[in-house]
Amino acid sequence: MKDSEKNLAESIRHRLRNRFKESGEDISFGLQRFFADDARAEQWRAYLSRNSLPGGPADFIAVGELLQAFLVPLWRALGDSRKFSDFWPPLGPWTGSKASEDPNV
Repeated sequence: MKDSEKNLAESIRHRLRNRFKESGEDISFGLQRFFADDARAEQWRAYLSRNSLPGGPADFIAVGELLQAFLVPLWRALGDSRKFSDFWPPLGPWTGSKASEDPNV
């Protein structure tokens, strides 16, 4: 792993530990709260409209669920100092090997 990748991974790992581990809040729950916020949902719909993106999902909670399916496995592996080597094919979901317990692999 390159130094820049290690630095990025370490920064993300540090942020995750500070935000979720110490508060006792699960990453999934934190994302659910974010996407359930009515003000953010309205901003999302305005973004879609303003940028002429009629095919974008208007349901902000559905957007959150999609992002959560993609990001949470990565964040958990980083937060737990595990290597993540799964593969996301077009349209998902994650497949392949599971995150390794050894962060040096």
